Amino acid sequence: MPLYRDRILGLQMYKYGFNGFLHWGFNFYYCGCSYYKYNPFVSTSGNFCYPSGDPFSVYPGDNGALPSIRALVFKDALEDIQICQKLEEFVGKEAVIKLIDDEAGMNLTFFEYPRNAEFIPNLITKMKEMIAKYSAK
Repeated sequence: MPLYRDRILGLQMYKYGFNGFLHWGFNFYYCGCSYYKYNPFVSTSGNFCYPSGDPFSVYPGDNGALPSIRALVFKDALEDIQICQKLEEFVGKEAVIKLIDDEAGMNLTFFEYPRNAEFIPNLITKMKEMIAKYSAK
């Protein structure tokens, strides 16, 4: 699955006022129905029971959890929410939502959103530039 599909969650959560997100699998290293443990470094799908990467966000490490790429992208999505909130302090939530929708070229929903890797980084760069401009005043 393209990483933008994970990262878009931050903009969606911001726009619709979600205060959190619960993912069922943080460290589920078992096959379907928990019949046996498996090595997540060998199979990322619970031995073909789930979409790849779905049963866990972290890998077991010698000194603690190792984040998956998806976990790192989710961290970026949460930081995107903070950037939206910071810009909101200067222009208001309605203006931030309008910017998101205008840059998306559509009413961003949980079903409709730009399906390309450039949208979010370009939008976040624009937001950061706006925040810097307003902060300098």
